[in-house]
Amino acid sequence: MANHYSLISLLLGQFFNTAVQFQIEKEQFNFTIQTIHSKRRFCSTQEESDGLEDVINHINVQNYDSRIGFVRRCYFQFTRLLFMMAICFGNSKNDRQN
Repeated sequence: MANHYSLISLLLGQFFNTAVQFQIEKEQFNFTIQTIHSKRRFCSTQEESDGLEDVINHINVQNYDSRIGFVRRCYFQFTRLLFMMAICFGNSKNDRQN
C-alpha cells in the first residue's frame, strides 16, 4: 500500500512540475514581447516596425502552442493519476477482502 501512495505522490509532483514549467514559459514569452515592444519605439522605418510585428506574431503563436501543450500534458498527467488511484484503491479493497 505504501508503494501506491509513493507512486501517487510522484505523479502529483509531475503534475505540479508541469504547471511550474508552463508558468516559467509564459513569463519568458511575456518578457520577450515587452522587450520587442520597447524596441519598436526606436524603429526608424515602417519595414523595421513590421518586421518586429512579425516576430511578435510568431511568439504569440508559440505561446498559444505552449498553452495547448500544457493543457494536453495536464490532461495526460491527470488521467495517469486517476488511473493509478483506481488501481491503488482497487488493490486495497482486495487486500481487505483477503
